[in-house]
Amino acid sequence: MKHFYPRAREVYLDLFFPKVDLRIGEQISRWGVIEGFRITDELNPLDFGEFILREVTDRYIPVFMVKADYYQGATTWELVWIPQLVFNRPAPPGSEWLEFQLPPRLQNPPERLLNTDIGLRVTRQIGGWDLGASYLYAWDPFPSASQSLFGLPGSASQLPSQFTPSYHRIHTVGVSFSTGLGGEVLKGELAYVIGKYFGTTALTSSAASPSDQFELQRDYMKYGLGWDTKVLGVDTFVQFSQQYIPDWNRLLLQGKVESGLSTLLQKNLHYDQWVLKFLVLYMMNTREAMIRPRVEYHFTDRLKGALGADIFEGTPGSLGGPDTFHFIGYFNRNSRIYTELRYSF
Repeated sequence: MKHFYPRAREVYLDLFFPKVDLRIGEQISRWGVIEGFRITDELNPLDFGEFILREVTDRYIPVFMVKADYYQGATTWELVWIPQLVFNRPAPPGSEWLEFQLPPRLQNPPERLLNTDIGLRVTRQIGGWDLGASYLYAWDPFPSASQSLFGLPGSASQLPSQFTPSYHRIHTVGVSFSTGLGGEVLKGELAYVIGKYFGTTALTSSAASPSDQFELQRDYMKYGLGWDTKVLGVDTFVQFSQQYIPDWNRLLLQGKVESGLSTLLQKNLHYDQWVLKFLVLYMMNTREAMIRPRVEYHFTDRLKGALGADIFEGTPGSLGGPDTFHFIGYFNRNSRIYTELRYSF
């Protein structure tokens, strides 16, 4: 028999001073302006227990952090210190949403002061533009070899004996902007990541390979543009993102350039009591898509019901080379229709 244990997602203490706000405790803090695509928004790890089907905020794992905001006129300085080491969480074994697993012999970094994460972001309003710049020195929430284990349940035990998976430090330098254009919003982000480890075909090949070929360290860029508008009375949110590895190698499982496009259409009816949504997420390299129609009815401000569908298009792919594993297509047999009743407090 399964037991239910209620748990608060965020528990923190707010302290307010004339020019400084402090928030201390388990919390979720989000950077950036692009919704859904993680570009500079890397402070909290993700819970893949239901793939990426939960509400965006519900996918984030709260962690203990200290966040200080210093206000200097139109400029805000945000300093974040995260002493707690928490990494991305895969779906539990046997789950229909299990897509990756933590490899055996995984070495977790020891919890000590030098292993904590730290980040700094500065934002400023200039002539109708909201501008931001950030730096984050943190652990990659995916361990080495994790990309080689996507979609291969059971393969973790077959890792070469001379390969020891571990977590690695990365630097992320980013910029962001957003501006209003007569009722519309244009926004964008760019991040340069230093020290990322990418999986290679060596881990999926029966041929012996040097141990330094199992993973290759590469810097890469990720960037995105978003446009919020209204078309024929329908709120329309369009976003494009791309990842680029300048020093790409043919051994890498990751493609040199990978692109994604998302479109959300939303219409509120009868004083916002009815909400109609239609989301499409399309991965351009692998030609796979997730389609999510949804109808919500708000009984009260706290209670709502919903009827929706999650439709996956694409093929699972394989790990034989670049662009062959399909992140969404892996679940092409998991399409579903669902109902939801949610009470918020």
